[in-house]
Amino acid sequence: MHATSVTIHRAGALRTPGGGLDVEAYKRAVGALLHRVPRYRQKLRRVPFERNPVWIDDPHFNLDYHIRHASLPRPGSVEELKKKVARIQVQPLDRGKPLWESWLIEGLEGDRFAVIRKLHHCMLDAEHPEDLAELLLAGEGARSGAIPRYLPRPEPTGIELLGDAWKRRLLRPFDALGRLRDFARASENLRSELAERASALAAQLVGATRRPLDSPLSGAIGPHRRVDWFSSSLDDLKALRRALGCSLHDVVLATLAGAVRDFFLYRHLDPEAVAFRVSTPVGAGAGHHPRVSSWQLELPIGEPDPLARARRIREETERLRESRHALGVETMLGLAEWTPSVLLSLGARALASPVPAQLTLMSVPGPVQRRSLLGCELLEWYAAYPLLEPTGLSIALVSYCGRMGWCFNADRDLVPDLARFVKGVESAFEELSRAAGVDVKGLPAEAGPRRAASRGRASARRAPAG
Repeated sequence: MHATSVTIHRAGALRTPGGGLDVEAYKRAVGALLHRVPRYRQKLRRVPFERNPVWIDDPHFNLDYHIRHASLPRPGSVEELKKKVARIQVQPLDRGKPLWESWLIEGLEGDRFAVIRKLHHCMLDAEHPEDLAELLLAGEGARSGAIPRYLPRPEPTGIELLGDAWKRRLLRPFDALGRLRDFARASENLRSELAERASALAAQLVGATRRPLDSPLSGAIGPHRRVDWFSSSLDDLKALRRALGCSLHDVVLATLAGAVRDFFLYRHLDPEAVAFRVSTPVGAGAGHHPRVSSWQLELPIGEPDPLARARRIREETERLRESRHALGVETMLGLAEWTPSVLLSLGARALASPVPAQLTLMSVPGPVQRRSLLGCELLEWYAAYPLLEPTGLSIALVSYCGRMGWCFNADRDLVPDLARFVKGVESAFEELSRAAGVDVKGLPAEAGPRRAASRGRASARRAPAG
């Protein structure tokens, strides 16, 4: 249940004379910001008997444990980096320490390096949205100033934790009454609002009790992962959105519907024989009081016409919005006031219970302007979303400075041909664009040897042996 982000940077100011990375400078920058994000020096303790978790200061906090340093075999390729990300992101976080890690990976070809960040979803919420990565990318870590000394509060005893828990229980009815009073005051039509919320809750409960459907992308989740990604032009997605008269999220769903159909045909399966559902977090509300839940909708993978698939998806998402299913009035792409880290955290929390879907999708907006990490320009941004059994594939999209980073996180055994699925996403987008009469660069929007090589690898996997 931790989200993993991958940012790729030019070496720039962190390059050492020997060609490595100045990891100590990165540690100093992080250490200068930890007082701004106190959760990063807190760990979980369980209340005796009831076992509920609470946050306490970690008296033995050690920054060296949380900041790791590794290198790719030089010159490290992007494919080697993807393998490194797959190995790092699947390792569980130590529950006895603050729930985050940051890995600096040097040796990436083109005088670049990567930062792999692992953050458990419980570390962030919309009421405390400040995040260490956002502060570093905003240049905060490079500013000088007095750093407050870390003085952890004494670790509470089991008796103290139990006493605090009972106090919270005694005060809970009064807190609930206060929340209900505030809710009634804020609602223009209390009866209508309660009816809509009850209907949304019932729809979620019905969806949660559906039997998960069998497909090549679902099953028992193992301990190994495959990770793949590419970056595309956000302008291409917007052009297609305008041509189809739908949202960006609808364009992504229509593209994935075509890719899943293509993948089923590649696996010699009939797409018309499977009801394929995707689960995607949605948010409602504004400011610092968001509500986040999820949609489960069926992708029309049995439909051969790409425009018909896009039309059916648009009609379904419009129906969900109008019915206020899950109280979702906008998709995550519309929640630009929250940071990508907070959105990924809220999305993971929304999907924390078992979901009757074969694929999960998260789309979050990132910075529009260029960012840098301690003088090292941020080039690409990706996010690996956790897998929730029985879903064997998750996809996360992060927009940044006119680009869209698509990242695919898959169970290694369930989806051994992940590269073939990713190739199908590219083909499905091009097919949808041609049908809509839109001239786009395609996915990924890259040129040169790397894209040609990826095409060659995908073509080699197109026909199964025999």
